[in-house]
Amino acid sequence: MFLSIRFKIIFWFVLIGAGSSLGVGLYAIQQQSEVLKLKGVENQIRLLSQKAEKISNFFKETRVDLKVVGNGFTLQSLIEAIHSEDEEGIKFWKDLVKEELSRMAECMSSNECGQ
Repeated sequence: MFLSIRFKIIFWFVLIGAGSSLGVGLYAIQQQSEVLKLKGVENQIRLLSQKAEKISNFFKETRVDLKVVGNGFTLQSLIEAIHSEDEEGIKFWKDLVKEELSRMAECMSSNECGQ
């Protein structure tokens, strides 16, 4: 195998150049992969925090709504009519509670409640 010295030098330069380029490329891919994983985890944590905040706000609003509805005179009167088994009172107060809740739902859906 009598190869020219020129061919051997070119071969080794190409091999060294390709090898170092491949090494640097693999290292860069590994680093970027880890960065992307970290960004993905951070993004998931951020989304989880936002979702937890929305759920918390929902329960806070629901608690306020229940207090408002529960403290209403019409609902209290309906509960008293149910306990006393007054059929006419139940029907009367049930209709009023239904109207009150309908108005409240319309108010909240149109955001005209003054909140």
